[in-house]
Amino acid sequence: TGQTKKLEELQKNAGSEDYRNAQGIMRPTFVKVVNDDVTELLPLVKCPVLLVWGDLDTAAPLWMGKQMEKMMPDAGLAIFAGDDHWAYWHQADRFNRVLDIFLKETA
Repeated sequence: TGQTKKLEELQKNAGSEDYRNAQGIMRPTFVKVVNDDVTELLPLVKCPVLLVWGDLDTAAPLWMGKQMEKMMPDAGLAIFAGDDHWAYWHQADRFNRVLDIFLKETA
C-alpha cells in the first residue's frame, strides 16, 4: 500500500549513515553505544586525553566536547573550525600535527 511504502521510505532515511549501514546485531549495539551516557565516569579518567572536534559536528555537537574537556582532569580540546564529525579524517595532516604535539608533550 501507499502508506507502507511511505513508512519504509521514512525508516530507510532514519538515523545516521552508520546506523543505516549497520545490520543484524550491530544496529541495537550501535544504538546502545551512541546513547550510553558516561558523563559520571569522565572525572575518573586519569590519563592525558586529546579531544578533536569539528565545530560543525551535528552527530556530537561541540558543546559535548567542551563538557568532556571540563570534566576530565587532564584533557585538551582541539577544535577544527568549519568541519564536522569527521574533521580528523578531512584534515588528516592537521590532525597528525596536533596528535604529534600531544604525544610529545605526554611522553
